[in-house]
Amino acid sequence: MSKSTKLTREQWNKLYAKLKQDHPLSTVIIRDKMQRVLGFVNRDFYSYDPYTNKHEDCVYLDWFDESKRTMFYLRYSEYIQQ
Repeated sequence: MSKSTKLTREQWNKLYAKLKQDHPLSTVIIRDKMQRVLGFVNRDFYSYDPYTNKHEDCVYLDWFDESKRTMFYLRYSEYIQQ
């Protein structure tokens, strides 16, 4: 597995909406198909640090195919960098 990409919840929501427009719904809701077609699966992450009293709510994209990762960044970088 390659590196993961960390997105805020807002970035992920915008990206997810665009993915649903560009791909069949089965591609974005079935993890195995998402991995085969897009090269990644999403992982929700939520943590709470009681010492600092801070919450972190984000989504990681866990990559399995480096070439699909490159193509994904070329196509969807505007949704990731906002």
